[in-house]
Amino acid sequence: MPNSTSIAPKPVLKTIDYYMVGISKLEGFSNPIKLSSNESALGMSPLAIEAGKKSLERGYLYPEVDTEQLAF
Repeated sequence: MPNSTSIAPKPVLKTIDYYMVGISKLEGFSNPIKLSSNESALGMSPLAIEAGKKSLERGYLYPEVDTEQLAF
């Protein structure tokens, strides 16, 4: 008798190919660019760069001890 509380994946998930860690060859490409999950071939967004610069200007500030709201 199956356990009615057990969780099973959808059958379609069994048809997905496994991720090949460290793959460096890709059919149809002579020299693919290999990126990790946290990398981008496009570089940082200009908005992210600007936000980083602005946050450095306030890096010396600390929140009030009894505050319940974020400073930003």
